[in-house]
Amino acid sequence: MSRIKCLLIFPLLAGMLSALVGCGFEMPKDKPVILKAIADNKGDGLAITNDTSFDWNNVTFTINDRYFCTRPIVPSRKTVILNYEEFKDKTGTVFPLDQIPSKYFIESDEGTGPA
Repeated sequence: MSRIKCLLIFPLLAGMLSALVGCGFEMPKDKPVILKAIADNKGDGLAITNDTSFDWNNVTFTINDRYFCTRPIVPSRKTVILNYEEFKDKTGTVFPLDQIPSKYFIESDEGTGPA
């Protein structure tokens, strides 16, 4: 099973920013899979909406290339709220709230449901 990866880069403006993002990952034998997300900075975290017609499975959210948060599934057209305190690095250190998140990745196994 292939992983789909999406990069979100945008400056954060204390809860006033929304971004619509479309990302493609070239699959070995088929056409690219498009991973679309709506990201909204809520000040103390992110609201990420799966804006595709398929569920994301085994999802990893990464900020600033270092801090990770996972979800087993993000259903199609549903929003997950990710508090910055949920993001931890490989040593278990929580994302410092005095830092500004500036780079985001969403990575998922191939989705399920209609494309």
